Amino acid sequence: MTSEMTLRVTIGLVFAGVVWMVTRYRRRAQGGERFDLEKEGWRIAVPLRAAGLLLWLYLPLYVLLPRWMAWSTFDVPPTIRWGALAIAAIVVPPFVHWAQRSLGSNVTTTVITREHHQLVTHGPYAYIRHPLYTGGVAFFLAMSVAAGSWFLPLVMLIVFPVLIIRIPKEEAELEDRFGEAYRRYKARTGRFLPRVGSFLGKASADA
Repeated sequence: MTSEMTLRVTIGLVFAGVVWMVTRYRRRAQGGERFDLEKEGWRIAVPLRAAGLLLWLYLPLYVLLPRWMAWSTFDVPPTIRWGALAIAAIVVPPFVHWAQRSLGSNVTTTVITREHHQLVTHGPYAYIRHPLYTGGVAFFLAMSVAAGSWFLPLVMLIVFPVLIIRIPKEEAELEDRFGEAYRRYKARTGRFLPRVGSFLGKASADA
């Protein structure tokens, strides 16, 4: 097996493991949840799901049909590619698992909150409000370097702005649901990355 093939197979295994983990938790998002296009908005729902489909389909095609997907790649030194793959395999999945486990049955696939929705403020949610978005962006960026792909970052240039538009809708739903408790939570946490002051304060409180 060539080094390039070994890398591709490893990329495929890492991707399959993340898909299994995400699917396992996402099954909880199907129970009684309805898709509300009026609240989601087709300008958010359509590009977000189309771009998301491209992200999730690209890597299997890259692994299984390398000649067909050669148009979407460029040369990256093998050391950098393996380093990025190590981040995608070792760092991101535990973080996403931590976030999903903390969220529990509150996970949803839309901006709608559930009837028994709870405000989660532990785990990574103690520091950032959208750790799953952070983990997803980090994973696909790392995998794009591992695959030497310019196509994945291009798709993410579509996904990220749509998320920026979608997040206020999510947070408005949560603020309507939890009121002042959510406003206090929002004030002390970052959107995608921890606020330095709140992170240091939390660390000192736990010491």
